[in-house]
Amino acid sequence: MDYISIKVALKIRSELLYLFIFIGGINFVHGQSRSYALIIGMDDYNVDAYQRSYDAQGTSGVKKDVSVIKSMLPKSTNIKELRSKGATQNEILKHIKEIGKKVKPGDQFLFYFSGHGDTIPDKNGDERSKFDQVLIAYDKYVVDDDIYALLKKYFTKTKNVMIVDACHSGSSYKIATFFLDFTKFANKQRAFANEEKAVKVEKLNFNCQFTEKIDEPFDLIYFGATPDDKLAGGGADGGVLTYWLGVIFRDAIDDGIWQNYTYRKLACELKNKMMLKPQTLQYHEIGLAAKNYGESIPLKSN
Repeated sequence: MDYISIKVALKIRSELLYLFIFIGGINFVHGQSRSYALIIGMDDYNVDAYQRSYDAQGTSGVKKDVSVIKSMLPKSTNIKELRSKGATQNEILKHIKEIGKKVKPGDQFLFYFSGHGDTIPDKNGDERSKFDQVLIAYDKYVVDDDIYALLKKYFTKTKNVMIVDACHSGSSYKIATFFLDFTKFANKQRAFANEEKAVKVEKLNFNCQFTEKIDEPFDLIYFGATPDDKLAGGGADGGVLTYWLGVIFRDAIDDGIWQNYTYRKLACELKNKMMLKPQTLQYHEIGLAAKNYGESIPLKSN
């Protein structure tokens, strides 16, 4: 082989090596999990649309709540923030769906809501309590049924976290897969099995015994500010749940120990802090993989 041929061969080899590294780098980047967050802060709503009023003082610290949650997320997180007039029922559900179409297996999705929550009469007979849990969007209720349907359709292969700092937020994601179809069971009482299990979970969580799982086709770590039938506290410093969440996070960061936290450790400490009000944290690990997920560092994406 002459000198020119060797030089050409070496150049081709070099270019192929560069191409291999470049393509490998692309695959490596795309192989990393991504973090998405939909953050909703509701310190205003259309009173006429609801024909009733909710306590304005209770949500006067929503801006602080939103700031706390954003400070806890990885810098690479794709954040969509909706506030007040921009947080209509349609916009909230639309953005959950849009994120659901983007996520890949292993990605993380956080749904955070600070504002008012309520209960309304159940219309389709799928709630043993005869009430649905709802979030107060600017113009219409966001019903737990609707959130559940989107989680079930789009978020079955992602790591999902839901934090709801609102009244009546024990199960704003809904609970049981088979609530929606009583015809699958000869005995309709079986359709309430997961709801009864959720009550048992609540009792275990009170003692930080996170052993029972609620089976669903999606994995979800859930933090609710209060049981479905209770009110949640809030004021100028923010909601009780988010306020203490921020305190725990800032102290852990300052002490350099946040990496030692898991969702379970966080839930246990948060529960104890919130009881000072008193207010009862709702913490659920939902889905078959939730056990391992509950032992991971909170809100860390890969």
